Amino acid sequence: MTFSQSLSLKIEKPKYLYATTFLSKDELWNAYGESKMTSIIEGLESKGVNVHHKVDATKLDTYDFLNQKRFDRLIFNFPCIPGENTGKDAQLNEIAQNKEMLDQVF
Repeated sequence: MTFSQSLSLKIEKPKYLYATTFLSKDELWNAYGESKMTSIIEGLESKGVNVHHKVDATKLDTYDFLNQKRFDRLIFNFPCIPGENTGKDAQLNEIAQNKEMLDQVF
């Protein structure tokens, strides 16, 4: 979310900017703090950014909010599977699984 936040600050009026997370909103709050994440999400939404949670990049064709949309760019900010602790980013133990996940997307 912080990358999307930074990007939204560089684009004066983001018309079609989508910020997505694999985690649910509750999982984000648990992992990174409710106050911090609420502030970031509200800031994005106030600029017109479309924020969606629980988005699996390997199944983008299953999301109604993406139907019939064409994108100039698709940016993954260090995509990774969840680690051993719910809501935390995966690290060294999950490298093979992260590679497999990226192969499914690309």
